[in-house]
Amino acid sequence: MDFEHYPEWNPFVIEISGEKQVGKRLLVRLQGPKDSVFSFTPAVVTVEPNTHFSWRGRLFNLPYLFTGTHHFALVASDNGLSTDFEQSEDFSGILVWLFHLMGGSKDTEANFRRMNEALKQKAEQDAG
Repeated sequence: MDFEHYPEWNPFVIEISGEKQVGKRLLVRLQGPKDSVFSFTPAVVTVEPNTHFSWRGRLFNLPYLFTGTHHFALVASDNGLSTDFEQSEDFSGILVWLFHLMGGSKDTEANFRRMNEALKQKAEQDAG
């Protein structure tokens, strides 16, 4: 939720601004591995401080075309000694098949991995 510091460590989500309240719009800038930058204005769906945050973006703001709901979650281990970070994306709409055909699923997964690895390095650096 510390969006202001994302540019310092995050190679994928390079900027987020806006109110962290359900129903409010954010400005999000994503950077792919080939330096392509994509900006969009998703709506905040879930705000559970220190556990879960999600947003929903839509192509042309039309839910039936292409919708992506992005989830960020912190999950405590059973013994309480560690926390796992999980992010996922749910896609829906009539253009999802085209997204998959054009490699969007693989690109999305690769970008999640880049962000996750950068977050791991940051957490280890801060802890160490």
